Amino acid sequence: MLIFDTNTGQFKVGDNIIGTGLGKYNPNPRYNQKFLKDDGTGLSPTKLLNWTKRICEEALSPFNVEVPIRDGQAVTVNLKNRGISIDIVPAGIFSYSSDESKIFYDIPRGDNKNGWIVVNPDDDKHRLEEAGKYFEYIRTIIRLIKFIKLASNYNMNISSFAVETAIINISRMHRTDLNINFTHDFVFVLFQFAKILNHGYLEDPFQSDENLLDTTSNLEWYAERIFTIADQINHTSDYDSLIKILTNK
Repeated sequence: MLIFDTNTGQFKVGDNIIGTGLGKYNPNPRYNQKFLKDDGTGLSPTKLLNWTKRICEEALSPFNVEVPIRDGQAVTVNLKNRGISIDIVPAGIFSYSSDESKIFYDIPRGDNKNGWIVVNPDDDKHRLEEAGKYFEYIRTIIRLIKFIKLASNYNMNISSFAVETAIINISRMHRTDLNINFTHDFVFVLFQFAKILNHGYLEDPFQSDENLLDTTSNLEWYAERIFTIADQINHTSDYDSLIKILTNK
């Protein structure tokens, strides 16, 4: 995450102040008019992402790397010569109004709602570690599904946070169905993930009244693609064929 000073700011849900900005800048450039939504209802994640992309382009241009791309909640930088892909997510830091000793971050939703969602990396890490105790392949499968959604011929506009949340939920609900072998578990998780997309609902673990999929279009199409990938993987043992399936090439 690329963490921004949020001094003088507030995080609101409706009329309720959930958090107070932290930092020292006053006036704070994060709340400059150029970063606000056109309707004046608050900070625009789209404009902040575009600014982050531009800064990344300027900083990396001397190093002959691919042009950074906007990917939902993040700006993705591909360092092909090192085989590294980095997601840069602009985030504001806040303290909870109900408990100033606890902090959270807001990051772009990454969809056409042009809003923010609350995350807490420490809680995310804990949730993943707990799930990993019962499902050894969870991190690898999360990475593979993120790889699938970014593949140029799939280009699924589903946030990385939604992918992680879905896979953690699946691992909790289906413990007795997992840890058979990697291929079985990968295919099983893909089928369950497709069902979640078809259903169109995924509760935000930090804001229970928020659906992480509520503004994602083409969910049925995405689900169909995931079902197809799972079925194809289930019927191949050839590595080259597997790569073609995952990249849709």
